[in-house]
Amino acid sequence: MKTKRVIRLGILALLCAVVIIGSIFFPASKKENRPFSFREEDVSAITLKRAQDFFRDSLHMEVTDQRRIQKILQVLNNYSYDTVETASPLGGWQFLVILHTEEGDVSLSFNMEYISIKEGDMVFFYYGEPGYFGKIVSFMNEWE
Repeated sequence: MKTKRVIRLGILALLCAVVIIGSIFFPASKKENRPFSFREEDVSAITLKRAQDFFRDSLHMEVTDQRRIQKILQVLNNYSYDTVETASPLGGWQFLVILHTEEGDVSLSFNMEYISIKEGDMVFFYYGEPGYFGKIVSFMNEWE
């Protein structure tokens, strides 16, 4: 009887060790929530806009170069969010990206904390890594 108990405890200890070691070397991966999957071949041009503020004038830029379109789409498609909120449209934006496709335009507004898209009579705000969209702002400043 004592031998069976020792064997059971040994097996249980071995299983616990496997679970602990497995969780150290193979941690559970965080599921990434990606709101966009735009295809480069579907986008013929991109309009980038920056609203006027106290420090800068407004900016309006048309992007038709395929390498630049690819860079912008890569930033959009690689964005992952932690939380999403919905609200009624209020208007106003800091930065705007308009993707021109054969099916119509897709408008996305963003700032350094979120990106939003209007669908029907609701706006979806996707909150992810703060400052992530600084990459697109850098493109705008570089290409200006």
